Amino acid sequence: MEVLIFFIIATAILIFIVCMVEYIDRKEKGYIVKLNGKVTATDVSSDINSSIYLYPDKIMINQKQIVPLLRIKYCRTFRRDESFVYRGSKIKREYPALEIHYDTLDGNQSIITCIGRKNAIGNDYINFKLKLNNLIGYKEPIKEIPDNPYEI
Repeated sequence: MEVLIFFIIATAILIFIVCMVEYIDRKEKGYIVKLNGKVTATDVSSDINSSIYLYPDKIMINQKQIVPLLRIKYCRTFRRDESFVYRGSKIKREYPALEIHYDTLDGNQSIITCIGRKNAIGNDYINFKLKLNNLIGYKEPIKEIPDNPYEI
């Protein structure tokens, strides 16, 4: 019984320490939201984990590459599926993903893609998308379904 109580208290202290470290990091660097995953963008290797930071006026990839919010068109989230057969059974994996559509310096459109861990829920990706779209003033289009019967 005493071991269980010790384990619960130690777990609570560990969670508190992790939350405080992230809070202090956010306070020092000044970002709103941080997103980790495999980032695909110009001059970024998609083989290693990278971070995308959202600031009030820009986004930064690995604290090196900057895209001002004025050049960002919109952000969207989706789930990337991957299926394969292993020892006769089909395995399906889902990855949360985020796309940021923006204009490059020369005026062309480009995309930053961030893919998360396998079978993750992806709430941090949705949170990042909502905060970024709110900062740039983008409203997602709502599909209207007519009340009368219609042909599809």
